[in-house]
Amino acid sequence: MTRRSFKVVGCFFLLAACTGRAPSHTGETGWTPDTDTDDTDTGDTDTGTPPASCDEGPSDIGTWFGGIDPTLVTSDAYTNDAGVAALVAAAPADGEEATGTFAVSGATVTNVGYPPTKNFWFADANGAMRTYLYEDAATEVLPGMIVNFTATTIKNYFGEIEVTAVSDFEVVSSGNPVQVVEALGANLDYATQGRQMVHTYGQITAFIEECGTTSSCWTFTHGGADIRFRISNEKGIIEGDCVEVVAPVASYTPDTLFDVGNWDWMRWY
Repeated sequence: MTRRSFKVVGCFFLLAACTGRAPSHTGETGWTPDTDTDDTDTGDTDTGTPPASCDEGPSDIGTWFGGIDPTLVTSDAYTNDAGVAALVAAAPADGEEATGTFAVSGATVTNVGYPPTKNFWFADANGAMRTYLYEDAATEVLPGMIVNFTATTIKNYFGEIEVTAVSDFEVVSSGNPVQVVEALGANLDYATQGRQMVHTYGQITAFIEECGTTSSCWTFTHGGADIRFRISNEKGIIEGDCVEVVAPVASYTPDTLFDVGNWDWMRWY
């Protein structure tokens, strides 16, 4: 699972994120340093002080939506048919590509990855989809844009369905509402919520494994539900962190996960 390791938006938009410095957790309410159980220094194992409750959520909840302008965020579902259902229906088997001509008209861009000219998510009333383009689609793609294009290639990358080639890309308008689904406590499933933009918050509760050469996978517990959480080691996530997320629901067979390739998609609290 190495292909996504280079997609770090923070390197371009937040220079400090790319210095290799692990972030300081001092002052973050979700982290408390370990303390010994006694006053000796005999090398006994720390039991750890439980972190402050992540279940309470950020003090300013409802004001931050990651890479999406908060003034655009809505809970209202889309009502238009932009052609997303046909793209999903045409998705090939894992590891394969499908070619054709699939018109997308009036889709809302819901989020962007890196680079945003190649990697963005879009949706309509019938579902959500994403791109992982071989070539730039436009000079700029932002959440809230309404776009038209023709998809010509669709790939299944370890269960993640993505458009890899488009033509005739056109931005119709910008500043439109972006639906973000409240997902606290939801058992997210790629087959149902795949590629949809969701918001939740909770705690990094366990390390699972290394996921590629520069990233790790963790258990993220939110509202009593667990989901796999993948992020670059450079971000400095540790067990016990309280994290808020606005991100697409992703897949890496057989897991549903948050694959945080854009550091704007999460914050500590």
